[in-house]
Amino acid sequence: GDIVKKLWIMILLMPIITVKLYANTTIFIWHNTIVEVPLHANIEAFLGIPYASLSEGLKDENLFYEKNGVNYTFISVINTSILKDYRLDYKVSSPRYNKTAIQTITFRIVDLEPPVLTKGILIEVPVKSKTIDYMKYIDYSDNYDAKEHISVTIDTNSINLNQIGFYKVHIILMDRSFNQSRYELTLHIKDYQSPQIVETSNPVVNIGDSVDLMQFYLISDNYDASPNIFILDSEVRYHELGRYPIRIEAFDQSGNHAVYDSFIEIKDIEKPVLSLKTNQLVLPLGENINLYDLIIKAKDNYDTIDINDVLIETDLDINKVGYYEAIYELKDNSNNVSAYKVNIIVRDTKAPVFDIEPIETYDYDSIDLTDQISVSDDSGKPVNWVLVETNLVAQPGKYQALYLAIDAYGNHTYHLRHITLLASDSSDTPTGAMIAYTIFGMLSISVLAYGMYYYRIKKHRL
Repeated sequence: GDIVKKLWIMILLMPIITVKLYANTTIFIWHNTIVEVPLHANIEAFLGIPYASLSEGLKDENLFYEKNGVNYTFISVINTSILKDYRLDYKVSSPRYNKTAIQTITFRIVDLEPPVLTKGILIEVPVKSKTIDYMKYIDYSDNYDAKEHISVTIDTNSINLNQIGFYKVHIILMDRSFNQSRYELTLHIKDYQSPQIVETSNPVVNIGDSVDLMQFYLISDNYDASPNIFILDSEVRYHELGRYPIRIEAFDQSGNHAVYDSFIEIKDIEKPVLSLKTNQLVLPLGENINLYDLIIKAKDNYDTIDINDVLIETDLDINKVGYYEAIYELKDNSNNVSAYKVNIIVRDTKAPVFDIEPIETYDYDSIDLTDQISVSDDSGKPVNWVLVETNLVAQPGKYQALYLAIDAYGNHTYHLRHITLLASDSSDTPTGAMIAYTIFGMLSISVLAYGMYYYRIKKHRL
């Protein structure tokens, strides 16, 4: 009976012993003492996240909490619209173990949303742009940070502003909470400019010629080295004189189009063909000539013309020694002119002519070898003459006198005058006459040699 009584006493005293056992021992273990609350979230949904559990081996299903007003911390102070840490003290109580504990819980308001791109349009810029202001093509916002606090990173490493085409532009937005968002925009580098067509000279083509009309135009483009070029000349009659419309069109590879309207003139700009036998002519004084006889050919590439269309202008006087010119001119109906000059020299090439009567007399003293001498020349100018030599002696017989005449142009002539000295008694002396003839012959040869030398000198002077 005493043993049973002692057991009951022990059972009744067990709670007292247990409480005393844990009186100075913490039996609570706190969990989730720091709670991240998304910006603008309802705090009520997060108040149950912090909790306390009992140490191992302990169990109390009736734990309860006080979350508002503990140590003068209140739920109402927590504003989830402001990024900051808020303190809220929790108090937990265990009825079974008659134990309480207070724990400070931190509610950290955090921004978990990245910035968003609110506008991102197709970016189009001209080729060969120096820079691009990408910011004017986008707009963005954040759920908390102001726009000026959002960093924008634009990746343009793969973009070549000098090459037309489509490129991807990578944009990274980041707020001050380091939330990032990535976007991809399309950049179109375009050629907006049409080719340039400049007419460098008036398009004039000689009739019948094959011609490259591009010689009259300079076509360039800001991007394409060789734009496509089309020449519309269906109305041009290349074998008929006239003025005709043409159109030049140029296309670059981007489809930019340029048009230039102009006119082309088909003209006869080729000179007629005029061929002459010579460009220098020497004429004897007084000799007639038909200057048209010097023409070999006269024709034109378009008009029908011949020798009769050649005009000759000259100051030629065939009766006067001198230098002259003859200008040959051939003009077609388009006023193309071929002109050539022929130098003409009129020379006196004829020797003077003596008119001398022979002498026959009985009287030696009456002989005057300078009398009854006449010299004429085709130039009409006075002619100088001289008695070169004679073999005349005062004895009956036949003699000769040699005369030389030279005109102003070096033409000369010799004349042998016969002289007969008659004897009244017919007593000729043949031996004396023979001697006279011999002497005269030798003198004549000497004079002729001198005359030829003098003639050459005079000829050189003309």
